[in-house]
Amino acid sequence: MFNDAYPIDVAHYGAKAMRVEHWSILIVTKSSQNVFTRKETAQAHAHQISGSTTDYYIKTPQDVSDVLKSTAYLGMVKVGSIPKDHLENAQRVVQDTPVILNNTSWDCRYWVISALQCLQNEGYNTFS
Repeated sequence: MFNDAYPIDVAHYGAKAMRVEHWSILIVTKSSQNVFTRKETAQAHAHQISGSTTDYYIKTPQDVSDVLKSTAYLGMVKVGSIPKDHLENAQRVVQDTPVILNNTSWDCRYWVISALQCLQNEGYNTFS
């Protein structure tokens, strides 16, 4: 378990057959590794947008019991951390990050980057 801060990760999902990619922000609340199988598990609060160019919206945060189990999961990278006692505020900052509509160049990747910048603007450790 983590001492006094939760890692912030960017997760990458995809479906190669459909050439679809998706980014989300994960605030990892628990991580472990089975000592016999070396299989890792990670529990997290997932923050992401859904929709398309004309109707993007911010999804309600989801508690994900095992991030690594998703068949679409491609990987994740740690981009920062938040103090455990700031979890609620950090999640509010992420959820308040605006979406951009009617711009074909904008997608979930830009929302994730904007949300991380908003967290950094609030004094949280991102892009570490």
